[in-house]
Amino acid sequence: MRALYLLAACGGVLFASPALAQGVELSYGAAANLGVSDGDTSFTVEGEVTASYNGFFAGIWAETVDGGTYDLDIELSAGYAFALGTAEIGLTYTAYFTDDDYDTQSIELGVGVPVSDMITLGSAASYDIDNEVWDLSVGFEATPIDKVTIAALIGDDGTGTYWEAGASYALTDSAFVGLLYEDSDYDVETVTFSIGFAF
Repeated sequence: MRALYLLAACGGVLFASPALAQGVELSYGAAANLGVSDGDTSFTVEGEVTASYNGFFAGIWAETVDGGTYDLDIELSAGYAFALGTAEIGLTYTAYFTDDDYDTQSIELGVGVPVSDMITLGSAASYDIDNEVWDLSVGFEATPIDKVTIAALIGDDGTGTYWEAGASYALTDSAFVGLLYEDSDYDVETVTFSIGFAF
């Protein structure tokens, strides 16, 4: 679970790319996550750093694994984003690792379109190159009141249908708390509470 994306679509590159700025930008964040699933609890810590310039971006994300057979999930990503009218479009390549072992790689196209000052609609199509599986999702993000963001999505990852809904509250300009609900028709539901920061 990527709590750092609670402010942008419950954990997906569904709405906005980090790279539309024209100058060099460096963004980073970290979060602590407490998850509850089928009566079991887990505690993880994640962090991310992304550099962007004139639409191009590259970054690294990592999260600890609680109770697994390995210690870290790691993602290395790079891509390009641009604006087309009011829409934001991003194409991202990601390589996935468990500890220092290569797992798989994917290419994702994400599109976000604001329909009002408060609501953005988004969709994403991701293709797992090694496993030859598509992951298609649609969702929305809304800011109904100051400092509060809510978002939800539904998708199909080739195994079955999954859905997520989350909310976050901005404690300061950089710190937030969030709550995320995840479920699917092939796995148990999970509820995760997160606290973190993003710059």
